[in-house]
Amino acid sequence: MELRLLATEGTGRRLGDAAAGDRAAEINSTDNGESNSKEYKLEELEAIKMQQNRKVNDKLDHYNELHLSMTFKDKKEAKRVVDLYALTNKKSLRVKQNDRTRLSYTCENGCPFVILVSLDGKGPRFKVKTSIEKHTCEDAFTNPRATTSSLSQYFKGTGRCSEKCPSFNPPHHRYCVRHVEANWMKRFRSGEMKKLLWWASWSTYEKDFKDQLSALGALSEEVVKYLLKFNPVRWCRAYMGTIYKNQILDNNFTESFNSWILEPSGKPILKMLEEIRVKIMNRLKEKKTQVSKWKEIFSPKCMELFIAHKKIAQLCTVNFNGDIGYEMSEGCHWVESSIGVNWGTISLHKMPPLTVVNLLKENKIQKVKLFNADSDVMKGLMGSGLKVMVGIPNDMLAILSSSSSAVDL
Repeated sequence: MELRLLATEGTGRRLGDAAAGDRAAEINSTDNGESNSKEYKLEELEAIKMQQNRKVNDKLDHYNELHLSMTFKDKKEAKRVVDLYALTNKKSLRVKQNDRTRLSYTCENGCPFVILVSLDGKGPRFKVKTSIEKHTCEDAFTNPRATTSSLSQYFKGTGRCSEKCPSFNPPHHRYCVRHVEANWMKRFRSGEMKKLLWWASWSTYEKDFKDQLSALGALSEEVVKYLLKFNPVRWCRAYMGTIYKNQILDNNFTESFNSWILEPSGKPILKMLEEIRVKIMNRLKEKKTQVSKWKEIFSPKCMELFIAHKKIAQLCTVNFNGDIGYEMSEGCHWVESSIGVNWGTISLHKMPPLTVVNLLKENKIQKVKLFNADSDVMKGLMGSGLKVMVGIPNDMLAILSSSSSAVDL
């Protein structure tokens, strides 16, 4: 009995060990399968992540290769990637087949390169099914893949951030006041309102502009609200900077140029360019002839403007105390000033900024310190050629550059 029990017990142990071994093997195989599947999923996710993070830069580093693991959201994305690949490698790829589910490319005759992208049977995505990346051809100087779409993608990613591309000031946009008037006069047809609109657009400083709006608002508040829907920065001289030396409001350069080339613009492109070239050449000759007749180094129009401003300055009275102080007055408006060795100090009291600038230049004052300066005064001094230090009530100082360009305070 004991032998039989021992045999049974031993047999049970052996059977138990065998079952345990089978279970261990099964567990190991399951673990290996899971690890393999995890590794496969990780590789697949890594490939997808790499494709999602693919960016367009100046070197197109992410588009150097096309391999079998690549997938695309749709056929449009596949075309874009292949176009950028062709630009990166300087290869002239040509479409061999293009239908709803397949897209294939080949290279020049004799080159073994082939790429086939087709709809994936496991999902709605497109996948690279065939890829032979070997090239035996030379670099292409005429590339059919350099389309407007692919080039726009390239410059969109590189043109704004590349150090090789120079940075430009943002463009200064203006409205043609005639267009503003045309839209505005659809609702308000009063001749008096039309006159005040043009006076407002010709205002050279903000206070004058607000006075014109007040006069317009006395006729109708609705008129002013509707007019201010058009941003005054685009059509009023009071808000124009000094970088762009043009004060034309009733028309813009594009319309002027289009009217100037109205006759050549209806001709074929080469004939049109030739006539424009001749017109510009004749215009340059006419302008040189006009300049040769100047009696001074400045143009007659500039001298007329200078004389007009000089007459405005002559309406003011300057009383000098013989030391470092003087007083300027124009009617009921006056300014108390003191002159230092290097700096002139001015406190303004309702005097027009243009008058102050003219008086300072008449007295050969080149450096000025302003206290409690408002926006009207700053706009009047912009581009005046004076070196200005601004005293602000909160004791903050800002020094304008030597070229007297405006600084945001």
